Amino acid sequence: MCKRKRPLERRDPHSAVSSLAAGVLFLSSLALGLAGSAAAEEVFLEDHFPGYAEDASWDYAWNRGIGSTTFDATSPGFAHLNLAGPWSGPPPEYQNAEIIRYSVPAYRDFEVRLRNSNNNGWDAPGAPGTPDPSYGLGSRGWGFWDGNTSAVQDAIWFTSISPDSSPAFRGTRIFVVHGGLPVVMQDLNIDLTEWHTYRIQWRADYIGVFIDDMVTPVAEVSDPSDVPSTGLTFTIWVDNYIMTGDLGGYTLGYLDVPAMDQYIDVDYAKIYLADLPSSLPVLPPSGHLWLSLGLTGIGLRRLSRR
Repeated sequence: MCKRKRPLERRDPHSAVSSLAAGVLFLSSLALGLAGSAAAEEVFLEDHFPGYAEDASWDYAWNRGIGSTTFDATSPGFAHLNLAGPWSGPPPEYQNAEIIRYSVPAYRDFEVRLRNSNNNGWDAPGAPGTPDPSYGLGSRGWGFWDGNTSAVQDAIWFTSISPDSSPAFRGTRIFVVHGGLPVVMQDLNIDLTEWHTYRIQWRADYIGVFIDDMVTPVAEVSDPSDVPSTGLTFTIWVDNYIMTGDLGGYTLGYLDVPAMDQYIDVDYAKIYLADLPSSLPVLPPSGHLWLSLGLTGIGLRRLSRR
């Protein structure tokens, strides 16, 4: 017995094209919406120093003694924090160059790109016992802290302390301090004279530390009780501090500065809060997003999330 062939349905090609176009437009809008949401962020401070400090929210450049802060307009421009020796006591005096932004709200990220004139004495002959001061000395750093010089209670910052200081402090490290106690004291094997991008991600329950384009953090804190929870000061500085003692108590002194320029060049600095999207589609446990596109001849399609 011959089966009767089902007559072909007539389809309006214009209708199919319209449905296809509508589906493509829907997907494009979804993709753009998700990308736009993910990219949104709240910028608290951003400065690329095009020959001057372009962000008016800096509190000031704090310079003592031989310290100076200038701005180089050479493309792409940078801030130049310098200790221009020589200087020597008596009496011993604080010498520094620093840029500061007070009262940064808690749980902000920062990113800076900078280079140093030297490795702060760590490649000097005789280091760390009797280092040659012409290879660098003192302290320098960049990041968040509570402004308490004599007894830091909360800090999330990169520091480099020259080998003149006590072993508890000296070295190039990432420091996280909370409640006056060190949470992270991790040495960094890095050439300070090269341009590097340093980034801190600070959340209520997490701190991640990144250098350059690293995806995996070089250090992190995942216990919320170890994370500073109040607003802090952002600073970039170079000075002539020497620190003696240990983490239980220390004394600050001042080193003579030889006839040299000891500086930090800052390409840019940015403090911001990544605004993660709050209205993303909820994915089922299988990890797939099902979309009914209503396309003629296409119907329901499964899009795998990668």
